[in-house]
Amino acid sequence: MLHQGSDSAADMAHADWQEQVDVLQASVKCLKGMIKNRCDMLALKGDSLEELKQAENDEWMKGFLNLHILKDQLLCKLCSRKEELRQLD
Repeated sequence: MLHQGSDSAADMAHADWQEQVDVLQASVKCLKGMIKNRCDMLALKGDSLEELKQAENDEWMKGFLNLHILKDQLLCKLCSRKEELRQLD
């Protein structure tokens, strides 16, 4: 029975580390996307750059992006909670 407890603790520690790795991977992916967007913006000239600036200032676009971010955050929290519940079983 003691062996099961140590396996359970090891599984929990592994799950915690995996969650941290997942968060870091998501952050790296986000940063890569931001870098790509900035590089793309620097490569734009003339009308394309103006259209991009207008889109950044568009209130609908800001709302859409905020909803997308909230969706991603909720999915992350749900996955984390699912893992917590799985550990309780």
